[in-house]
Amino acid sequence: MRATSGPAAGQTMAHLYGAMRLYVNHSQPSFKLLERSPDGGGVKKRYSKPATPCDRLLERDDVSEETKHWLRSSRVRLDPVSLLYKIREAQSALAAINASDSPVLPSNESLERFLASLPELWRRGEVRPTHGCKARVPHTWRSRPDPFEGVWCEILRWHRSSRTLPQRTFSIVS
Repeated sequence: MRATSGPAAGQTMAHLYGAMRLYVNHSQPSFKLLERSPDGGGVKKRYSKPATPCDRLLERDDVSEETKHWLRSSRVRLDPVSLLYKIREAQSALAAINASDSPVLPSNESLERFLASLPELWRRGEVRPTHGCKARVPHTWRSRPDPFEGVWCEILRWHRSSRTLPQRTFSIVS
C-alpha cells in the first residue's frame, strides 16, 4: 500500500479522524486496567467496568461543571450510527484516492442503505475498504539443516519396499 497524499486525501483524513474521535470518545466503551498483581507463575489483572472516555471524564471531581455540561450536551446531539456511516464513507474515499491518482471522491451509498445493510455486515467478514490481506510469499528456504540429508535415497528405498511388505503387528509384553 502506498502513502496517500494531497489535498483531497488530507481533507478526507480530517473527516475520518473527526468522526472517529467523536465515535470513540462518546460511543465506544473500553476496559481500564486498575491493578496488576503477581499470582503464582502469572499476573492477575483487575479491570474497571467498561466506560467511554466521556463517561470517565464525567465521573471525575477535578473536571468543572461547565465542561461536564458541555460534554453532556454534545453527547445528546451525536448519533453513533451516523458517525459509523461517516467513518465508512471516509474509508471508502481514502481507498478510492489510494487506488487512483484522481482527487475525485467516490459517490457512496445513502445513509438509509447503510442502515439497511447493518444487520448483514457481520456475514461479509471484514468490510473496511482500507483493509486487505498481505500477499504471502511462498517459503522456499529451510529454517534449519536437514537431518536426513545424507540418507534420503535409503529412506525412499525403504518406503517403497515397505508398501509391498505385509503389515506387522506388535504386542507389548507386560
